[in-house]
Amino acid sequence: MMLIGLLLLAAPVQSAPVQDVPPLGNEEIVVIAERLRSISANVGRDREGRFHCSLSGTTGSPRLDDRLCRAATDCVRRVGGEDAAVRACLESRKPRLLRQLRREMERER
Repeated sequence: MMLIGLLLLAAPVQSAPVQDVPPLGNEEIVVIAERLRSISANVGRDREGRFHCSLSGTTGSPRLDDRLCRAATDCVRRVGGEDAAVRACLESRKPRLLRQLRREMERER
């Protein structure tokens, strides 16, 4: 398997601070946001050209984990295999992923 190794760690310079996300209404989403900041993703490509993603941990939300992998894979497709560019791409998407999850959680209540 040919791997495009990406460590998408939340580097202080490039990560979106939790306070950049609109005010989060409950403790559960705050915990999920903190977990999201510390997760790394590894996106690889197999011989058939299919992308695969794995995460270093979980946010506690299977939906968010899935979306994070999809976003990481999309970033690799858009910017190529350069770690810094992919990291910046993914970090720019994390606040939107959290907002989407928050809206869904509010609708489910």
